[in-house]
Amino acid sequence: MGSRNSYKLFTILLIIMTIGYSIVALYQLGSRVAPETFWRPLQAEETITIDFGEIKKFHSIRYFGGIGDGQYLFELSTDNHSWQEKLNLNFHGIFDIYVWKDAVLDGEGRFVRITVLQPGGRMYEIGFLGPDGKEIIPIQNIIQSTTPAHLEGNAQRIADETNTIPELPSFLNGMYFDEIYFARTAFEHLHRMEPYDSVQPFFAKILLSLGIATFGMNPFGWRIVGTLFGIAMIPLIYYFGLQLFKKPFYAFIGAFLLTFDFMHFSHSRIATIEVYMVFFILCSYYCMLLFYQRSFYEYPLKKLLIPLFLSGLFYGCASASKLNGIYSGGGLAFIFLTTLLRNYRVHLKIKREYQDFNNQDFTSNSSNSVMVFPHYTKRIILWCLLFFIVIPLTVYALSFIPLLLVPNRGHSFHDLVQYQINMYNYHRNLKATHGYSSPWWQWPLLIRPIWMYQGQGLPEGKIASISSMGNPAI
Repeated sequence: MGSRNSYKLFTILLIIMTIGYSIVALYQLGSRVAPETFWRPLQAEETITIDFGEIKKFHSIRYFGGIGDGQYLFELSTDNHSWQEKLNLNFHGIFDIYVWKDAVLDGEGRFVRITVLQPGGRMYEIGFLGPDGKEIIPIQNIIQSTTPAHLEGNAQRIADETNTIPELPSFLNGMYFDEIYFARTAFEHLHRMEPYDSVQPFFAKILLSLGIATFGMNPFGWRIVGTLFGIAMIPLIYYFGLQLFKKPFYAFIGAFLLTFDFMHFSHSRIATIEVYMVFFILCSYYCMLLFYQRSFYEYPLKKLLIPLFLSGLFYGCASASKLNGIYSGGGLAFIFLTTLLRNYRVHLKIKREYQDFNNQDFTSNSSNSVMVFPHYTKRIILWCLLFFIVIPLTVYALSFIPLLLVPNRGHSFHDLVQYQINMYNYHRNLKATHGYSSPWWQWPLLIRPIWMYQGQGLPEGKIASISSMGNPAI
């Protein structure tokens, strides 16, 4: 009775802790508001003239760009005849995407003329800030030098969602760190565009795109699915520990430590791919643990194969999420071989007993038991060729379906093979470092946590920063 009450108590505590973590993880995850329409000029020297109705003083512009490089010249005029060059804006379609940025536009005038120097970039929204750098100056009219040949060429779109312009650009209303690669690629998968990130398989980004498809291309949309995976990891760790230790107290300790781990928290709330890989690795090891704990002499073959099948499936999902997941197969193989060795020792013991007592008390039963290990082992190994080679490779290959769906490019099986070669060469030859990196041995010592975000434009005396590190208390 006491044991049953203990299970019930820790299950209730787990539910409370998971709900508490969910509230914190979902709090200020990101805005659900972001510009949706964009202007994409296709011709150089195209101009638009923005009329503010009367002479205004300008401090800066606040703009939100998307995929594609662009360069724009901003000029001011009081009379729509004489112009002063004020800003040459180079928009980088990789590092400047889906984030609000400011650029100085110091001067006064009634008209602003924007000349396209490099076409092709997507400009979602532009806000013109008054002398205090906060007030959005209302636009009266936008005059385009050419008649747009397509909807995306309509310059009116840069000022049709002014309600989305934030008072302060931050991680809450834009991308930060590696979101510029992974969330962008998830968006491209949805819209059958050529994917930017080609150095990792696509499965995690397909999962990430589900949030974008549901909530839109905004910070909440591209972060929510990873956050839900991070939340699900807490009960997963609990039941992993329960299966491992058979005591709910120790299982709860494991879930408690994960709940308050900083790295788990920060990586669950950013639209990158690590959280998916780790989740599926945990699932694959949990299933392999079930296989490890089941004796060949107590379970039918079917109940031994089911956890192996699931382990292989989750292993394929982990590997198709990020290439690092492939390495988890080494641990799975070790546990698998250890399980075979343990059952082989039982087999030898039964075989000796059978030889010692042959034609005596339990000849028939012993004879059947002696045959269990070779009978099971042959079949298990054959099935594992399917579970841990064919199925993972199939999952991995299927993750590249978005590439085959890109129109006009004509991607083929040869392209898929070339993708794998390119990924291998990229990671093999990668020598790039950055100011936030640290050697592997420093990670558990928390000497140099990875720095993901630094707030800009904050009031004096305030800072905003996001780092990924373990919890020193843990």
